[in-house]
This record gives sequence, C-alpha cells and structure tokens, in this order.
Amino acid sequence: MCRQDLRIQKSSNILKFMLIFIFFCTENVYKRILFYYFSRNYRGTLMKLSTRTRYGVRAILELAMSGNKSPLQLKIIAQRQDISVKYLEQLMVVLKAAGFVRSIRGSKGGYMLAKAPDQIELIDVLHCLEGTVIIVECVENKDYCVRAADCAVRDLWVKVQNAIEDVLKSMTLQDLVNGTKRNRRLNYQI
Repeated sequence: MCRQDLRIQKSSNILKFMLIFIFFCTENVYKRILFYYFSRNYRGTLMKLSTRTRYGVRAILELAMSGNKSPLQLKIIAQRQDISVKYLEQLMVVLKAAGFVRSIRGSKGGYMLAKAPDQIELIDVLHCLEGTVIIVECVENKDYCVRAADCAVRDLWVKVQNAIEDVLKSMTLQDLVNGTKRNRRLNYQI
C-alpha cells in the first residue's frame, strides 16, 4: 500500500471516529442521520483510537469508579477491565508520569487517582496516551497541501477536528463515572 493510500485510509478512519463521537455526544438528529448514512454505505474500516488509549481510559475510569477510598491493585483493575497485567503496568507508568494516578507501596498498595475525577479532563488523558489527534495533516499544517488556502473540504476537517476537541474538553472523568453508574442502574435482567 503506498503512502498516499495510507493517508487516505487514516483520514477516513478519523472521519468515522468523529461521526461516532458526534453521534453519542449530542442529540442533533441531522448528525445521527449522517452517521447512519455513512455506517450503512461505507465499506472501509472504522476509525479507531489506539488500544493504549482505550485501555488507559478504562483503567483510569476503574480507579475513579472505586471512589478513591483505597488503592486498587493492578490485578484487580486488569481482571475487571479484561486487560493484561503486563500491559496495564506500562499504561500506569505513563499515567503516573502525567500526574493522573499515584502509586502506593506495600502489601495493601496499588494505584489511586492523583486528582479528583472532576479535575481530569478527557482531552488531557487522550493527549497523554495518544498524543495529538489530527484527523488530516492539512488541519494542523496549511503548508502540507497546496490547496489548503481555498479548500472547502479543509474547512470541513477543521470543523470536525474542533468538534472532537470540544467534546473531549467538555468531558471530565467524573462525567464518565456518572454515565457508567447511570448505565448500570438501567441494566436490568429478567
């Protein structure tokens, strides 16, 4: 696969991610219709965040769900979130270095949040684990494409990029905790 094909595939993956994000974070009917249209008519691959980011957010959410009363051991987090302990160790080193979690030594030790869940913005966690997420190169660097100055499509990508960032900036770890608790209450079985 040539470099241009990889760029196109990556760009289409990011567009799908944005559409999914917009769908779940707003009540706008038009956005849902757009998402439905793309999901039914698009035959490519879905846009994805890395496993590192998805697992890292799940791990830090597990710490927030515990109420930060006592440290959680890695094996407990790994078991509850179905993540390997070795991979989780690597993630916790990164999260600790970024100041999101702290470790407690000893037999009753483990990991706890270093800040309150309402002080941890999801965009900061994403940047820590994933780096900067840019949907297409021309959004960040106008010099990347000769058409960038008068390109209507670039304007679309800038709006999509801004929408992703706005959603992530507006959500904290506490919002995820509240959503998880609400979803667990509504999950009844007969």
